[in-house]
Order: sequence, then C-alpha cells, then structure tokens
Amino acid sequence: MPKITLDDVYALGDLIPSDNYELVFGNIPGVSNSKGLTIKCLNTSYPGMSIEVMPVNVAAHVVTFTGRKMYPRKLQAQFIEDSTMATMTQLRTWMEYCTGSDSGAASGTKAQYAVQGILNIYNQQAVLIDTVTFDNLFPEEISDTAITGESTTMFQINVTFSYDRQVSSNVAVL
Repeated sequence: MPKITLDDVYALGDLIPSDNYELVFGNIPGVSNSKGLTIKCLNTSYPGMSIEVMPVNVAAHVVTFTGRKMYPRKLQAQFIEDSTMATMTQLRTWMEYCTGSDSGAASGTKAQYAVQGILNIYNQQAVLIDTVTFDNLFPEEISDTAITGESTTMFQINVTFSYDRQVSSNVAVL
C-alpha cells in the first residue's frame, strides 16, 4: 500500500461533528411527552460491538477463529436538568413503572415499559445519515448526581439504559 498523499487527505468528505445527533424515545409509560428528554440529552454514545474469539489449541499452537458478534446491550446517556426537575421526574417515573419501589414488581409487561430508542446521526447539512434503533430500551440505572456548592455547574443526570438489540441503518454489505 502506498503512503498517504495530500490528495488522499483532500479527498476526505466533510467531518461529522459529535453534536449532530438526537436520542429519541418511544412512548414512555407515565410520561406524556418524551421530547424534553431528547432536547436535554447532553451526550450519549454510538454503540460498539465485538467478536467473540474462539482459541483452539492444536499441536502446541494456538489458532483463533471468529465466534458470535457481541453487543454491549447498554447505552449510556447524560441529561441536563432545568428548573422544573422534569427530566429527573420523567426518568424516575419510567423506572418506577419498570420496578416499583414498594412492590418490587413492574407496573406492566415488558411490552409496556420497554420502548424503542432511536439514535439519529446528521451530517453538516442536517441530513440524516445514520439511524441506530434500540429495541426494548428501558432505564437500568440512574446514577447519583453530584451537587456541590464549590462552583456553578449544571445539574447532570447519568443514565444507563438496557436494550435487547441494536440495528444500524448504515451497515455496509460485503
């Protein structure tokens, strides 16, 4: 392979800024409108994947083969809070529906508490270029939120979501 040239670099397309995204939630139980969560999503992650490796010991040598594809089935997101505490209220309401604090039981079936999540990625012209769909997404953990009198910082809520499957619209077929 020849060395990369300046022409190769100039041939690159426009970059995608990391803020050209939106995390959209389906109909969250107990929440009339989840658009606020989309607007207040400060950051999230584009999900990765790995391949399970199968090592085989043969004649004093180790040879590895590919196994199944593995997905983390976890999505981290961070939200900002406003003066109404609506973000925390919506997330806690959803989590309470998943598993009640007093009863320890869900208020409905998985089909009722798990929603479809969608991560939309846009280019510089605000054209949708990729969509990652998360099937059966629900909050697994709302982390402690640090509050301090030492400096003025925004109130941020860290949430870990669990999901069953992810599907990206931007998959190259080889």
